[in-house]
Amino acid sequence: MRAAVASARQSPLWSDARHYQIAALASLLLINFVWIDFGAKPLNSALAIASALATQAVCALVRSARA
Repeated sequence: MRAAVASARQSPLWSDARHYQIAALASLLLINFVWIDFGAKPLNSALAIASALATQAVCALVRSARA
């Protein structure tokens, strides 16, 4: 068990705090749709996620163009 936890901590996926943030936000989104109604509609949530991903892609392209 400890070996699995240690290998998960060394994994590149969990090496960045942003991955924990994404997991937390995805959990809240799932809870919103399945259990509690925070008032977010699926279309609005999908648009927010799409715009965040598009912004991240554009910023990554700009950063790689500078390097």
